[in-house]
Amino acid sequence: MIGIGIGSVVLFLVIISYYWLRAPHLCRMAWNNAKMHRRTTLFTLISSMVGTALITSAFMLYASLQASLQEYETTHIGKIESDVTTQTGKVSEQDWKEVQSKLEKGSALPVVTFYGNLTRGKENIVPHIVFHAFSYQEALKWDVKAVQSIPSPIEPGEIVLSKRAAAQLGVQEGAQVQLVIPPNTVQVFTVKKIVPEHGLTGYRGTKQGKATAFLSLETARKIMGLKEGYTNLLLASFVASDLFPAEKWEIHQVKNDVLHAVNNIQKFVHLFFITSLVAIVIGIVLVFNIFKMIGEERRKELGVIRAIGMNTGDLSRVLRIEGIVYASVSSLLGMVLGIGLSILALQQLQSLIQLMSQYRDEIEISYQFTVDPYFLFTAGGIGFCLVYFSMMWISWRASKQNIVSMLQITKSPMNYSALAKRRMKWKKVFYTVLALFTLALIMITLTPTCQNWLTKRFPDQENYFYAGAVLFVFVSSLWCLQFIFPTLLSSILKGLQGHSKWVATLQIAFRYPIAYQKRTILILFMFMIVLFLTAFASMIGSAFASWTDRMEARQALGGYDLAAQSERQLSTKALQDIVNKSKYIEKNQISGVTSVIQANVSLTYPDFKVNGIDQSFAEHNQVVLEQKETRFKSDQAVWQEVAQDPEVVVISSRDLGLIERDQRKKYQIGEQVPIQVEGKVVSKKLIAIAKYYSESYGYFISYGIWMNQNEVERLAEKTENVWLFRVHDKEQLRTIAKKVQKEVTEQGAFQLLNPEQQLVVSQSFIRVIFSLLESFSFLATVIGLAGLMVIMFRQVQERQQQLGMIRALGIEKKQVYWSIFSEGFIIAFLGIVLGIGMGVYAGSLILKPFGQTEQIEQYRQAFPLFKILLYFVLGLVISIFGAFLPARKALKVSPIEATRYIS
Repeated sequence: MIGIGIGSVVLFLVIISYYWLRAPHLCRMAWNNAKMHRRTTLFTLISSMVGTALITSAFMLYASLQASLQEYETTHIGKIESDVTTQTGKVSEQDWKEVQSKLEKGSALPVVTFYGNLTRGKENIVPHIVFHAFSYQEALKWDVKAVQSIPSPIEPGEIVLSKRAAAQLGVQEGAQVQLVIPPNTVQVFTVKKIVPEHGLTGYRGTKQGKATAFLSLETARKIMGLKEGYTNLLLASFVASDLFPAEKWEIHQVKNDVLHAVNNIQKFVHLFFITSLVAIVIGIVLVFNIFKMIGEERRKELGVIRAIGMNTGDLSRVLRIEGIVYASVSSLLGMVLGIGLSILALQQLQSLIQLMSQYRDEIEISYQFTVDPYFLFTAGGIGFCLVYFSMMWISWRASKQNIVSMLQITKSPMNYSALAKRRMKWKKVFYTVLALFTLALIMITLTPTCQNWLTKRFPDQENYFYAGAVLFVFVSSLWCLQFIFPTLLSSILKGLQGHSKWVATLQIAFRYPIAYQKRTILILFMFMIVLFLTAFASMIGSAFASWTDRMEARQALGGYDLAAQSERQLSTKALQDIVNKSKYIEKNQISGVTSVIQANVSLTYPDFKVNGIDQSFAEHNQVVLEQKETRFKSDQAVWQEVAQDPEVVVISSRDLGLIERDQRKKYQIGEQVPIQVEGKVVSKKLIAIAKYYSESYGYFISYGIWMNQNEVERLAEKTENVWLFRVHDKEQLRTIAKKVQKEVTEQGAFQLLNPEQQLVVSQSFIRVIFSLLESFSFLATVIGLAGLMVIMFRQVQERQQQLGMIRALGIEKKQVYWSIFSEGFIIAFLGIVLGIGMGVYAGSLILKPFGQTEQIEQYRQAFPLFKILLYFVLGLVISIFGAFLPARKALKVSPIEATRYIS
């Protein structure tokens, strides 16, 4: 891609230098032609500029995200590829020696890592700091760039802070700070050094601490209760699973996880690439039309020049030089406009992207706008090359005309009646069959029967069928227009046989669209593709908005509003006592609390866990059961059985399917199901299947496996405690969440999960993305406006003699005006109708694979009729405006001036 940008700049300089030195008179001729037709030159530049601007904005957004990722990698990852620990969370000296024997020397660093709070006084508290401790000498060998900011080994009683941690605490070197690990650990340290975050010194651990701090290895072991050994191993290479068997080790691919998270965010950039590609395609169509018309418009002038001695090479060079003017100016202006568009887009998306990264992937990436010169010139080069090479083809075609044909008064286009007579019968049959087949395909693919059949028959490939159907309908519609358009215009004339003035006016209007069918189809294609993308974005955006509007955030936590995860084990009663005695949470703000113990299943099932529940969860959760044993009269009775009986389980429908796929066996209610807890397989009786909620956000409370809490504690060596809170007044959720956050921080839980807030972020993100796509798509309508106006202006110029002769024969000004206006308006109207129709059809098909049946029905009830009508009306207004100005210019054509031999 970089080569395209550099190569295009070099190509531009070489071409300009060559033409200016070799043929300066041709350069002056091309420049004078562009100046003489200022208005059409301006519209041509606008259309080409918008396409380049959209490409530039997409490239700049991508470059900014890439630069932000690289900054995050440098600051918070560095050499760290993987973070490895045992299932128990402790790495013994023997474990470390075994790992050393398998790895290259210096490729791993053993560390003690834990999380805690730092305070300076009662008011200044920084929660969720990650503390690292390691051998200073080993760290120097492992990553000297990261550790060189620490001048010497850290002694007991000393602490090294990152700049971020020091800034949040408001301390300098030599100050006293307190380390607090709830419920009891409190220790005072002296700040030895404040270091920048770089690689190891900026690594925030797998749980994404708020900042970093460093202690001596002796102190960290004492705090963690370790006589020897470590908690984690940091590796500078990708971990092979055979070196760290899953039954003993837990592996976090740190760099891959970050890349995956950022790639998820970068997917939306593809939407802008699609929009940009559409704009460029429209720009190419416009440029082709423009230069074809320039060649026709100047045919006699160029013919005279040819007759007095100009060769075909010089004729072609004049057109190419003029094209260079369009290409260079439009690409330069497009780059500037693209930078502005990308800044506006990133400003709207920046905070949402940060929140999505934080909630979904628990990483904090600061996205900043970056002007990357390589991507900038690549975008400009693409715009320049597309315009220039399309113009080269047109100039080559123009240079192939002979002098006699160029000096003819006018080309003799066939009228619609002659064209209809010469049309072969087999073409009529072919186009009729194609049109009927296209209509049948549209009707069949929209039926629920066909869609359900595709889903069952091709569950993973239905998207490809729908995309193929949309592409076929789009192409076949353009193809059929060659047959339908003349027939449609002839039908209109037949319907107006009793109105002679209207028939005469429309005969003038229809003469050129029928005679120059390729030009007409290209203009129709411009409007179709612009309105297609706009309507399609509106359909998709409205669908996702209607789905998210109906989501219930409480379903993510099984009927609770807030959740906090901690390694500290608290019973429901202890948690209730903490809430009652809290200095932050007011009485009656929390209507219910529950403590749930979670354990990993195994690496075979990385995306769900085992939930150990007690009586409180059984009484108050709102997880809906799809199936249950007949002996239970209510869902609550099932949950109470799970809380009391260690031999029974409830499994969500999604996760039971994963187990069945892995075991290659179907399980029914009442059967024994093999359950894994940290790799240990136990057999439990399945008494119910819970409904799976798509808006679970990975919190695992509302899906996975539910088991007796004591049984989970017995089976699992390493568990996490999840504290659930239900607020009394949901209108006050945001305010109460801040108070709960303060309390759980002091109790050792550093992150409070709020599904309501994440739901709002997700809704906002989806809506902003598709709103931007709609806006950028409708911005491409500017190209349609410019294209229509340019081509109509050029047609007036091209037909100046014909219009003058018509006026000289007695045709009124109004008839000339309405003929030009009708020509432009009818073409634009057909393109708008077809484009919006295609967009609605494509949106209806593409939505099917993404939504469940009930979601599709919800969306059909919320069809964005108003927005579709709005785009239709705006498109009509644009087409009227695009046809009005050229028609108005036709009124000013003087018969005397127009009938001169050379204009």
